[in-house]
Amino acid sequence: MKRIFNKLNENIIIINNKGDILFCNEVLLEKLGYKQEDIIQNNINNILYNIEDIDCIKKEENIDLLFYRKTKDIVKFNCDIIIDFFEEKEAIFILCKEISKSYTIEDLDNLLDSIPIGLWIKNIDGKYLYSNRYLASLANKEKENMIGNYDIDNFKDEYAHLYKEVDEEVINTKKPRLFEEAIIVNGISKEFESYKAPILGENEDVIYTVGATRDISLRKKIEKQVFNNHNQVSTLNNILNISNRDIKGLLENGCYELLKYLSIDGISIWLYDKDKKELKSYIRRGYSVVSQHEGIIKLGKDTIEWEIFNNMSDGLRDINEVSHIDICKKMENDGVKYIGTYKIKLRDDIIGILTIYYKYDNKPPEYDQSNFIKAICGQMAILIKNLKLTNEIKIENKKRSNTERELALFLETAVDLVGVIDEDGYFKKANSKWSEVLGWTEEELININLKNLLHPEDMKKVLSVKDFKKGSKFRKNVKYRYLNKNGKYIWLHIGSKYVEEENHFLVTGRDITKEMYVEEQTKKLEKAIEIESMKNEFFSNISHEFKTPLNIILGSMQLLNQSIYKNSITTEKLINHISTIKQNSYRLLRLVNNLIDISKIETGYYELQLSNNNIVNIIEDITLSVVNYVECKNINLIFDTDTECEILACDPDKIERVMLNLLSNAIKYTGEYGEIIVSLKSDGKKVIVSVKDNGTGIPKDKIGIIFDRFGQVNDALIKRREGSGIGLSLVKSLVEMHGGSIRVESELNIGSEFIFEIPVSLIEDEEVTILDKNLRDSQIEKCNIEFSDIYNI
Repeated sequence: MKRIFNKLNENIIIINNKGDILFCNEVLLEKLGYKQEDIIQNNINNILYNIEDIDCIKKEENIDLLFYRKTKDIVKFNCDIIIDFFEEKEAIFILCKEISKSYTIEDLDNLLDSIPIGLWIKNIDGKYLYSNRYLASLANKEKENMIGNYDIDNFKDEYAHLYKEVDEEVINTKKPRLFEEAIIVNGISKEFESYKAPILGENEDVIYTVGATRDISLRKKIEKQVFNNHNQVSTLNNILNISNRDIKGLLENGCYELLKYLSIDGISIWLYDKDKKELKSYIRRGYSVVSQHEGIIKLGKDTIEWEIFNNMSDGLRDINEVSHIDICKKMENDGVKYIGTYKIKLRDDIIGILTIYYKYDNKPPEYDQSNFIKAICGQMAILIKNLKLTNEIKIENKKRSNTERELALFLETAVDLVGVIDEDGYFKKANSKWSEVLGWTEEELININLKNLLHPEDMKKVLSVKDFKKGSKFRKNVKYRYLNKNGKYIWLHIGSKYVEEENHFLVTGRDITKEMYVEEQTKKLEKAIEIESMKNEFFSNISHEFKTPLNIILGSMQLLNQSIYKNSITTEKLINHISTIKQNSYRLLRLVNNLIDISKIETGYYELQLSNNNIVNIIEDITLSVVNYVECKNINLIFDTDTECEILACDPDKIERVMLNLLSNAIKYTGEYGEIIVSLKSDGKKVIVSVKDNGTGIPKDKIGIIFDRFGQVNDALIKRREGSGIGLSLVKSLVEMHGGSIRVESELNIGSEFIFEIPVSLIEDEEVTILDKNLRDSQIEKCNIEFSDIYNI
């Protein structure tokens, strides 16, 4: 049962008929601050405030009981009394519900009168239904005289008219309004921040307006001073020209305003020297203890003054609370009653301390101003930090001036290009060599972004500042082209190093224009030699290609003539001679056609005859037409497609020619019992055709040249396989004329795969062309021509 009671959120205590405590659950123990052993077997009278007779409890079903906490303060409970059995004996169960203290309207009124913010409630006609004491003081009235009146009765006419306009805006828009205003209070101009809001009824109509206003005069003055100081130090030139006295004057003015605003007897600013562990007096107004301490407070950890700086929280306190500190004892002797200490810090960096003093004959403010003073200290921290930074910058600037003089001497005596460039690409320093090489004067170079002189093609070589910061601290051996003033580009060999501390680049360079010209001419010569070599090789190869079939044709004709002359010609011999002449004539015809087509393509006179066709039928028909040729060589030919119909604009003759050329190559380089797979796929945007074999393959270093005009893989293959080397170049041109592309994937002794893609596009207002199946003979004729150097026709 005890375990169950301890799980409940109710406050439960069990006593016997004598009042001895038998059990108290953990919830009530925690609330009263006791432990179980503190009260078990103890009499309940010892922890009750208002009951001494246990019989009074037994007679009631519900009763209010006051319990002592362990801290001796009192908590009130409303208790239900139940008589029942506990551990087989009659006992009194007391179920306690804590009664929260209720607050009266007078308590709330006193609370609102004690805060330094003006508060009010008005009806929609503008009559004051409530005003706290602070608001009434701004109108120089008692709050009782303000309630029931209107703004025109309580404030000057110009203020009253403004307040009425704002009230009407809040009522009409049903939205709150925040605004600032300047008014005269007791002859002094002050600035206030005011907030007004509507209170809506059940029908969403405005029934009241409420508002609050607070004095922001001093905050505004300090903010203005900070802003002015920020403007003064916004440039390096201003920092170097601003004096310490300018910033100190702003701080002194702020202290003076604070002295008046808080009606204090004295105020001081102490600056913290982190290295020396001491506070040094910087500004003082009114009462001061500086003369007794020579303006310095040592803060060694073995001194008691460390407490006032490191351990004591910000705020105003009675001098008696800190009179054990030596400096505060002397303040007490001077008649100081209250001392306020507030750290001046920027983020976590403690810059100093602001101290304020009230003497016995001066009453401190009625309201706690700690948060306000802390805000002022934050703004003072910015001013003091600016002061310190100004001094540091002046020292660093002096050092930099010396360094720059040394750097300028180095730049002017350097034989190469040397310069300092900022992150945006502008010169900060440049030696005279830059002007000599680029033709721009030193003044022109300073005003030109170096990136604007860079050749557009070299922009991709430029690393960003971010890249340098990631770790690429130094770059060398980079060649760039920069625009000369005469309009020509100059080659420069550039090295650069990013100096992160200075946010700039150190750059060195060398004019290599002549070297690059020689290099370019050398490359052109090498290219010309390579092209000439390819041409010679081509003409040698083409001569062989023409000579071989011509010799065979002439030889066959001579044999035919001799047989006729001797009258020994037979039908079989005649057919063989004619077949040989026909095959080699096809070889010559194919070679001439390829040469003519390549020439037409290069001169731009080659045109496609486009029509809307089912590309699947074209690829499938030309593949099946080759079956007879590959079967005699014991090669397995497979056609595979993922779609039966894909209509696109193409030239069927040229597509057949592409396929025959690729199939011819595959057959040439695939051995007996090999396999050739033709596959077609479509994704709706393009058709992808693949011709894959498991033949000899192509070396990786030769893949890049096979689509070049006259290109073949190597001499060994030329001798083993007949061919001019222009077939794949023609294939590439035909595919690209269809708006497509072709590539090859190959591995030596594994096989090759030629893949070409053609976009799916249609000729508008044209029907789909249906290929005539009777054109089979035409396809066979094309095959005979294309395969004339592989088979005997």
